[in-house]
Amino acid sequence: MDYLVRVNKRYYFRVRIPKDLSHSFKKREIKRSLKTRELQYAKSLVKVLSSKMEQVFMLARCGLITDEQIQKLIEEHIQVILNTLEKERAEGKRIPKLSELEGDDIDENDYGAYHGSCQEGIERCNRVLMTNV
Repeated sequence: MDYLVRVNKRYYFRVRIPKDLSHSFKKREIKRSLKTRELQYAKSLVKVLSSKMEQVFMLARCGLITDEQIQKLIEEHIQVILNTLEKERAEGKRIPKLSELEGDDIDENDYGAYHGSCQEGIERCNRVLMTNV
């Protein structure tokens, strides 16, 4: 997986910032610890996080969110997913299935002010791309 990196027995999520969006970031990549040594667990997390990053990048390309919103959305997606999983591990719960990590059972209010319009923005972006307007 392109997004999964192992350093000192720990797994990290790593995504390069697309060149066309580099003006919105101070760094060339985003790298965060997944706080796990388990490969299958890390793979599940990376699938969810990479999907969320692609959604944010699409919104940015369509001009539907500002540079500040881009960075805030990325940080919020990463933090909400990792915090939810950390809480479940602390409570001794099993590792959630991928479908459970995709946001269906995570409180939308945790994502902050911009998350509510994220799906709407993606749909608008798709309409713009399809109509070529």
